[in-house]
Amino acid sequence: MLKIGLDIHGVVDLMPKFFAELTKILVSTGNEVHILTGRSINDKLFEEINKYDIHYTHLFSIIDYHKKLGTPIYWEDDDNPWIDNELWNKQKQIIVKNMRYN
Repeated sequence: MLKIGLDIHGVVDLMPKFFAELTKILVSTGNEVHILTGRSINDKLFEEINKYDIHYTHLFSIIDYHKKLGTPIYWEDDDNPWIDNELWNKQKQIIVKNMRYN
């Protein structure tokens, strides 16, 4: 089984037709597609994923996870949260490591 992680913003949104077809094939053949996002999981995010026709098996929000931990979050605007870059990058590493072993 293949496990792939994709970010919506800056990856999928740059080539949505390609990723729509890729994720459809991957999920339909029993593989895992993990959507990793820096945005909160909410209706707006689901609308965006649906607009791009992205198929996925897992969805993880780095910012929602860090909200629960009480990590300081800085908001550029309602859609653009930021946390310390070191924490951000470390969280991505943890997610990818867990994808490999789960």
